[in-house]
Amino acid sequence: MSQQHTASTPRKAKAPPPPGRNRGGLARYVVAAALARTADGGAVVAVVLLVTSSGGSGTLAGVLGACITAPHLLGPFVARSLDLAQDGRKVIAAACLLYATALTAGVLAYGHVPAVLTGLLLATAGTCGPLLTGGISSRLPAIVGPRLRTQRRAQGWDVATYGAPYT
Repeated sequence: MSQQHTASTPRKAKAPPPPGRNRGGLARYVVAAALARTADGGAVVAVVLLVTSSGGSGTLAGVLGACITAPHLLGPFVARSLDLAQDGRKVIAAACLLYATALTAGVLAYGHVPAVLTGLLLATAGTCGPLLTGGISSRLPAIVGPRLRTQRRAQGWDVATYGAPYT
């Protein structure tokens, strides 16, 4: 007789693959890290271009650019959420979603709401920035496993994703 799961029968959570056995994981990591870091690095340029191309002052462009950049200084405090989480992937995924939502809202709100509100939305996105940069790097050991040579190679690819927005 086969066992059926009902609403009262808990299901086992699918465990992630053991370290170092995630084939293709490094390639997916490099793509995801490059995309996240490109978004984080390019957002400041986008905000400055948005403000100046719509006739805003250079001062306002600089202030709004700082709103998205300055919260990166909160990195040590924001990263604590990764330490406390059972699954850091969920924290990083939530940070990516919040970043995208807050940045989109800030860009769409610009010119339609007071600049302070736009700045707060951009600062919210900026607070997620450390998780999009360094937080993603914290996932490397789980992807590539414990071998030192493999970790060094993966760290080389990780470093390359930091430069992707500027090439």
